[in-house]
Amino acid sequence: GARVQVPGFHLLAETEVVAVCSTRRERAAAVAAEYGIPAVYTDYRALLADPRVEAVSVATPPHLHHAMSITALLAGKHVLCEKSLVFTAEEVHALRKLAYERPRQVLQTGLQRRYSRFYQTVKQMIEKGTLGQVTHIYAQWHRNGLGKTWMPPSWRVYRKYSGGLTAELASHQIDVADWMFG
Repeated sequence: GARVQVPGFHLLAETEVVAVCSTRRERAAAVAAEYGIPAVYTDYRALLADPRVEAVSVATPPHLHHAMSITALLAGKHVLCEKSLVFTAEEVHALRKLAYERPRQVLQTGLQRRYSRFYQTVKQMIEKGTLGQVTHIYAQWHRNGLGKTWMPPSWRVYRKYSGGLTAELASHQIDVADWMFG
């Protein structure tokens, strides 16, 4: 949210960030002050009620994504939600159904590899046959140190909050494989 999405949105000329939300008011207020954002919320439902808000970026721990995305769609907002969007088949079917019922709204999962020039170049090479017939994929994930985001009590180390390592890390490789080879 505050470290990646807000600075990124400010780089887009056609985007105006009109509100920020965090359960920690002081954090939201600091981000708002740094980027000149006019509204600060501590409850996402209040943010969704703000008529200036047309779209939201859901960048919370993954166990909150499904409920927040549904609530945002029902509030008439476009939704960019970080992965993992859902944890169960029932959740994905319910969210897909709701999204299809609202064709004027965008629901997108923030799977960042699709927007990398590196991965786009590889996809083009595969499509053109430059690499020949690809029959296997070998993927790894390397972290430059674990840092505080991976140490308890971080939600990332608890499956019930993050979906586990497959959801947290392998989801990018799985998405790239699906995108490139469908």
